[in-house]
Amino acid sequence: MAPDPDLSGGEQAEPPDEVDDPDVDEVDPTGRYFRYKEVMGSGAFKTVNKGFDVVEVIEVAWAKVSSTSTSSSSTPHGSTRRKGPSISSLSCSRLAT
Repeated sequence: MAPDPDLSGGEQAEPPDEVDDPDVDEVDPTGRYFRYKEVMGSGAFKTVNKGFDVVEVIEVAWAKVSSTSTSSSSTPHGSTRRKGPSISSLSCSRLAT
């Protein structure tokens, strides 16, 4: 999917109804980012998949944080909850929050 040349400024493209690529597992609500099935890495609370930004036309890392834990310790999970608000307050053109 190529970026729409008619879009300018802060306008957003309509998300695609259907993606032809069988390797695409998910598309963000704006249609800008695709998440592929390919897992780049995983940890106790998140999985990082290969992704693609159709506006910048670059590969990205798409991290999904799991809300469930198999760990019996609540300390790391509590730490993740505390970091969430501070992470979402970051301002960077390369970070989608």
